[in-house]
Amino acid sequence: MSDAEAIIKSVTGSGVLTLTINRPQRRNALSTAVVQGLLVALAQAKGDPAVKVVVLTGAGERAFCAGGDLAGSMTGGGGLPARVADKAAYADLLRALQGLGKPSVARVNGSAYGGGVELMLACHLVIAADEAQVVRARTWIKRLDRTRNADERRLFVYFDGSYRNLERNL
Repeated sequence: MSDAEAIIKSVTGSGVLTLTINRPQRRNALSTAVVQGLLVALAQAKGDPAVKVVVLTGAGERAFCAGGDLAGSMTGGGGLPARVADKAAYADLLRALQGLGKPSVARVNGSAYGGGVELMLACHLVIAADEAQVVRARTWIKRLDRTRNADERRLFVYFDGSYRNLERNL
């Protein structure tokens, strides 16, 4: 699959832009191409007055998003500089969703793991299928909590609070 096929974009006449992470064979894991594709699509949506709402989903029925791709990029295939760049791009993606200026909806059609949970919680509204599962990766969040970047710490607190509220309401 090429980088261009990592994200499928479709828009309705009523202004609903659907962004589909198109890696069902990897449970829609976040690769560098997926993160970059979502960043580009969100930037375009933010500047397009015809887009009224953004829906984020994953291809297939097994997973919304499995978080970082443990077998590919996003885990340091290019060494430390690549890992740092991938984490920075992922943080930019979460900020782009939060700063979109338009409603965003996570359509959770399967499991959400680790970074997929954070992606889901960065949206304004989460609509989950009955069989959807949400699994948070605690080791990554523990490392994130010790970060020196104040923005990332605030992001952690926001997501942690949102996750607990979501958990109580399920």
